[in-house]
Amino acid sequence: MIVTLSWFLSSISSHASETLVSNLHQIVINNYSSVNAFYNLGVNIGDRELEGEIENALASSEKALANIKSETAEQDYRAEIDKFEQEYTAFRDLLATNVQYMTKRGYPDLRLSDDLTRLNTEFAKHVSSFKEKVLATSDATINKEAETCRTVTQILAQLVTKYSARSTSNVSQVFQGEETGQLVENTIKIVDDKLAELRNSANIGPEGQKLLKSTATKWKFIRGSFLNYNENNVNYVVNLYAKKMIAAMTEVESLILDQRSE
Repeated sequence: MIVTLSWFLSSISSHASETLVSNLHQIVINNYSSVNAFYNLGVNIGDRELEGEIENALASSEKALANIKSETAEQDYRAEIDKFEQEYTAFRDLLATNVQYMTKRGYPDLRLSDDLTRLNTEFAKHVSSFKEKVLATSDATINKEAETCRTVTQILAQLVTKYSARSTSNVSQVFQGEETGQLVENTIKIVDDKLAELRNSANIGPEGQKLLKSTATKWKFIRGSFLNYNENNVNYVVNLYAKKMIAAMTEVESLILDQRSE
């Protein structure tokens, strides 16, 4: 009975931590998505699709933040969550300032754009550090396959955002300080290896494997663009495929977590 109760409590703790990590990760991806759309908006002022991407990303982050606040116990990581909310709010407000300036002037303010990139990078780093703290200070365990999906998704978001920055001349110099901490070749290899790892996993069902196969096909098509940047490559196509890959990997993560909770 004691063993069963211990397992049950551990299961609850793991589920809560997984949900917390997943929601924070979603905000990180949304931030990258909105910055990516902002860069592309710089050469497509007034494009409603790109403006819609920013609006949708912010709405998704607001929902994720609300989930975090409602599902996390008052005593659990409250100070960190309050800090994340403050950082996200600062990012959201600065993004709005950037878009407003660019819409009015017809070009971005490089200082404001640089500040936006810095806030985005710092938020992602803080989430990564916080995740390590959660795992180190609780009995929770994070689902390996779900975390692998999140790793791939974040790398893709970083790569496509940097690619868009280089492809949009007005803001190409802004993103130079944003790095994954590894050479591009090594980063590309991580995606190669992680996708192969997921496709070989016996813990992912047919629906997830179908999404992974489609993602791997798209990755083969655009990985060379990230590996060897060429101005002749079409930014729209790279963005289109990368966004579809991110959406698919997010869906695979959800399928894995839904299966775990059954």
